[in-house]
Amino acid sequence: MSEEHGQQNNQQTIMIALVAVVVLLVAALGFMIFRTNQQNALPAPTGQAPAQTAPTGMGGQTGGQSATPAEPVDPSKATKVKAGTSPEEWVNEYYTACDKGDYKAAVSHLPADKQASTTPESLKEQLAGYGITGYKVLSAKTTGDQTTVDAEQTTKSFGTFVNTWTFQKDGQSWVVVSKAVTGMK
Repeated sequence: MSEEHGQQNNQQTIMIALVAVVVLLVAALGFMIFRTNQQNALPAPTGQAPAQTAPTGMGGQTGGQSATPAEPVDPSKATKVKAGTSPEEWVNEYYTACDKGDYKAAVSHLPADKQASTTPESLKEQLAGYGITGYKVLSAKTTGDQTTVDAEQTTKSFGTFVNTWTFQKDGQSWVVVSKAVTGMK
């Protein structure tokens, strides 16, 4: 009987060990699924150029926030809009260049700070990663010496980004102050 009792104890020990192994495997599988979902999630656009952020030139804040007036910039250090070109035309030129694959021209339309951290190749790669399918200029509003232009950029994978471009008057011309994602649809 002692042998039978010892065998029963061994079976209980084995069962407890098996249950512990199953629990650990389920926990490990759950962790791996959680990590995979986090790695595949849409990164929050931040306005920075590092990998895993919104495409350069799309950076900014999300969440449907309205654009706040941008701080004035030093026109001597800002991207200058071609003479005789309105801010709305400038924005259209940017998106048209992106659609045509002319990323050098597209980068030249970005605010100076974004140009400093963006190459035509990196812009191409980022936009391709988002599967941009088109754009639409929504509105242009001028208040004093500042104009904002809102545009949508539609993607295959992540919906529609709403971009707000801000321009500042510089004599008879304009300079690009900022470009930010201000919402997603």
